[in-house]
Amino acid sequence: MNSLETENESPDLPDKYLSGRSGENLLYAGGNLLFQANLGSWNKNNPGTAGLGFFIEKGFLNHPLWFFGFLSEYSVAPGVQGSINLWNQSIYFGKQFGSFAPYFLLGGGATSVQWKSDSRSYNGTDPELLGEVGWAWEFTNGSRLRLGLRSQCTFESGDSFCRSGIRISWGFLL
Repeated sequence: MNSLETENESPDLPDKYLSGRSGENLLYAGGNLLFQANLGSWNKNNPGTAGLGFFIEKGFLNHPLWFFGFLSEYSVAPGVQGSINLWNQSIYFGKQFGSFAPYFLLGGGATSVQWKSDSRSYNGTDPELLGEVGWAWEFTNGSRLRLGLRSQCTFESGDSFCRSGIRISWGFLL
């Protein structure tokens, strides 16, 4: 073997460092839709929330099937006395138990809350927690579909904006 052959050969790396060999170290980006029922006192005037968002998600290198990510969502809760607009930025972590299997995720962040009625508007930024459980499907084209039940609460000093419902997300392997 001469030195030229040695230079052109690929090095042998352990599988754990090669993306996608065991479900680790994968990077996904995608979008999602939310349909949620509002809970608590704000349910009377604003019964439901709908929204959309995007996410970027990375698998842990040494822990297959565990992941962490960043999520940005904009949602609206229309009502007869005014609408509530929510824009949340959250980080999360979770685990997917296989390529056609259940998953869970937990996270938290900050939400910009704005209440608007004809000529009045109030807004602020509040902390938020979220949790989700559901089912994931991974496809041979590198995409991942998740259908989950999401619960989240935005905490204010006088009240909390809690909601639960369905989240549908579709991510693509980068």
